[in-house]
Amino acid sequence: MLYLILFSLIASVASANEMVAVVNKSPITSYEIYKVKHLATLFNAHDGSSEMDKKLNSYALNTLITQRLIGDNKKFESLKANDKEVDEAIEVIEKQFKLSKGYLKDMTSEKGVYDFFKNKVEFDILVDNITKQALMPNIQVFNDEVEDLVVIGGGAKINTDLLIFTSKGLDKKSYKQMRALRGKLINTKGELKEKIYESFALKNEFKGDIEKAPSSFQAVARSMKPKDISNVLKTSEGFKILVMRNRDIADLSKEDRAALVNAIASNKMNVAMKKLDNQIQEKAYIKIF
Repeated sequence: MLYLILFSLIASVASANEMVAVVNKSPITSYEIYKVKHLATLFNAHDGSSEMDKKLNSYALNTLITQRLIGDNKKFESLKANDKEVDEAIEVIEKQFKLSKGYLKDMTSEKGVYDFFKNKVEFDILVDNITKQALMPNIQVFNDEVEDLVVIGGGAKINTDLLIFTSKGLDKKSYKQMRALRGKLINTKGELKEKIYESFALKNEFKGDIEKAPSSFQAVARSMKPKDISNVLKTSEGFKILVMRNRDIADLSKEDRAALVNAIASNKMNVAMKKLDNQIQEKAYIKIF
């Protein structure tokens, strides 16, 4: 009878610790999935539904795979946190949520998931170090990217310096001439001698608030960046080509500009991190059972 009980216990433990995936020869078990799920429910509400359980299973598996891929990568060995740094990071979290020192360790230990909690904090530090030390030095934000974001968002005064070439006719010949002119403008970066176009087109300038530009080309001009050359536009005045010589956001404060720079840099960082993750996955062996 005792033998049967022991056999039953051993069998139940074995079934509860089945291999569910392998990442570069490192197994991920159902026991780990259970613990990561349990850890997640300690900090997030769980309605007990089967749908939520599926999401937690997916979250746990993806979390463990990512931790294996990046955490076990020797390339990032020097960026890993030591125990002291992990403890300090946990203390920062406790202060942030006004918890007593040692609360998170005691609580997660009591629930049997402290090691998994510690691993997560350690991994988060590693990702932060990768971001700041390996990726951030290569992230650049350019002025036209900031201005593009302002233009998309609207609300700011946009001063433009435009060259406008307008055909003298609206027939097929005029259209072909303007298309040829556009090609020459592209090749010469918007600078042409008058004799090249004076027989079939006129050149004008528009400088100032884009909102005061003629409606016939205002929308196109708004979408253009400095040095952009528009397609040939058909208007009631004739075919037009716009050359954006310069663009300036008139009333963008230093604080707003800094916030936009940070937002763009953060987005680029996320893209870079995803690209790195994809590169690591492409070289990895991942098998899910």
